[in-house]
Amino acid sequence: RRIRAWMLGAAALALAVVGVLAYFSSKPGEPDLVSTRVAVAVFENQTGDPSLDPIGRMAADWITQGLARTSSVDVVPTSTVFSLAKFIEEDAGSLRGDALMHALARETKASTVVSGAYYKRGETIQFHAQVMDVDEDKVLVALDPIDSPLDDPMDALETLRERIMGAIATAFDATWPSLFAGAPPPTYEVYRLWMRQVEFLLDYYLRGAIDTA
Repeated sequence: RRIRAWMLGAAALALAVVGVLAYFSSKPGEPDLVSTRVAVAVFENQTGDPSLDPIGRMAADWITQGLARTSSVDVVPTSTVFSLAKFIEEDAGSLRGDALMHALARETKASTVVSGAYYKRGETIQFHAQVMDVDEDKVLVALDPIDSPLDDPMDALETLRERIMGAIATAFDATWPSLFAGAPPPTYEVYRLWMRQVEFLLDYYLRGAIDTA
């Protein structure tokens, strides 16, 4: 009887364990990151001057607005990023660098995250930015630093936006020539001019094919 009771108890425990494992394995997992979604993180203030904090949010908003004008990616709204940044800081403490990008990607399901920081150099401010493929855990583009007067950073932010837009556009465009791989990404305006030239060439070839048919 004792052996039988022990065997029944062991069988019941085994069934319970199987049931628990089946329950957790059947629960829907975390959705995969969306390959065409981009989130722009608030730029980190590395100047040591808290009064310059708004520049970080301005940079994120300015770049997000630019990317929203393109049709190649799905951009997470700035308001969402700002809310999540506050939530992440309260929930997980003050995150920086890759940890912050991974947390932002996890919350927004964005496979690509733009991040950056700015530093004070005398009477100038210097911006650094990079584009990271969080899914592959690798940096796609690291832009050269951009300097601007401390009291007027808008020109630098506009240059930064154009370069980020160009980097994102070429990264998501399968037709972008591979011979440009490794070269600094163009500004978005240069990318658009290149696309127009390609369209003109294709149109010319099409017209030639029709004329010779």
